[in-house]
Amino acid sequence: MKKRHSIFPTDKAEEIKKALDIRKQVFQNEQHVKKEIDFDGLEYESLHMIYEYDGIYVATLRIRFPEEANSAQIERVAVLKQYRNRNFATRLLEQTLKYLKSIHIKKAYLFAQLKAKNLYLKTGFQVVGDIFVAESGIPHIRMEMSLENKEI
Repeated sequence: MKKRHSIFPTDKAEEIKKALDIRKQVFQNEQHVKKEIDFDGLEYESLHMIYEYDGIYVATLRIRFPEEANSAQIERVAVLKQYRNRNFATRLLEQTLKYLKSIHIKKAYLFAQLKAKNLYLKTGFQVVGDIFVAESGIPHIRMEMSLENKEI
């Protein structure tokens, strides 16, 4: 039987809570990021993308719309451990980029964990900065993608 995939944006509290549960597993439990760093108070001001696979929420990311006109910051990309290496993160990013383009966002950017840089390169992001150590203690790098005139 074919498994059902669904990726959707949400700002509903009950779905955000499920996204936070995924992040807690990935960032706090696995990577030992402090709760107050992961949960920074911006959860309910942000849009979240959820990946539902066969009725289970398996991946998430957060989108914020900063002051910079027509841009979006992608943050907190997380996939539950048992669902990694199955292209869930790639599909989640691709659908997110399609969504952002549909709402006329011209540039997406993120601060990638260095160990995940290749995932973002594969989806079309380019490195635009130097490596730095984030507040979490994890090395990151800024990456961007222009969504103008881009087929997604």
